[in-house]
Parts: sequence; structure tokens; C-alpha cells
Amino acid sequence: MSLFSRIQITTLAYALAIILGLFAFGFAGVAAYIALNDYFEPQLAALLTAIAYLLLALLILAVAKILNRPAEKASLRYREGQTSGSQQADELQMILEKLSDPVLADLIKKHPGKSLATTLAAGVIFGYSQEARTIVKSAFKQYFDET
Repeated sequence: MSLFSRIQITTLAYALAIILGLFAFGFAGVAAYIALNDYFEPQLAALLTAIAYLLLALLILAVAKILNRPAEKASLRYREGQTSGSQQADELQMILEKLSDPVLADLIKKHPGKSLATTLAAGVIFGYSQEARTIVKSAFKQYFDET
């Protein structure tokens, strides 16, 4: 089975699981309302069910906020790395200026889909592989440093 087929099947499975999970929460709310309706008036049972859903939503948001809280060390590293980040941005701007070629721009305009796919593949490869980043960085330094 190809990678694309596996991705399609996995995406479909997750989509169906999410839809069924939403139905399950909906029916749980209806079941809670019916159960509370035996003990309270219908308006109060509906209000209690809505409050329970609201508290569950707030609990989920609180847990997500706690899990996504940045660590102290990460913020210190970020502040220290801001100067090197601006240097990297300057280097990237110089490289892009050297690469701005009308032939390349025409090629991208003629084949936007292939250009997008190539860029996406390169981003995945360079984002995943430290070795690929090192090779490309050394090649750029070798060919584009005119000092």
C-alpha cells in the first residue's frame, strides 16, 4: 500500500472517530438531561446539563493551557538567541537576493504545482534531517560566499 493511500485511510479514520466522538458527547448530554429530568423540572435539567458541558469545556481548556505553558529555560534561550536570529535573517536575505533570477521566477509561474511540491518536499527533508541541513549550508557557503 502506498504512502498516499495510508495517509488517506488514516485521515478518514480520524475524521470518522471525531464525528462519532461528537455524537457520543451529544447523546451523553441527552442521556444526562433525561436522567436529570426524573429528579428536576425540564428547564432545570437542561440548565444542569449545559453547566456540566461548560465545566467540562473549561476543564479541557485549563489542562491544555497548563500543558502548553512555556518553560522558563526556553524563554531565556529565546532571548539569548535573538541576536543570532537577526544574523541568520540577514544571511537568508542575502542568499535570496542572489537567487532572485527571472528564469527561476518564470519556471515557478509556469509550474506552480511542481514548485509547491518541490518546496514542500525540501522543507520536510531539511526539517527532518540535520545532515541534509549541514550539507546544504556548507554548499551555500562554498558557492555564495564572495568574500
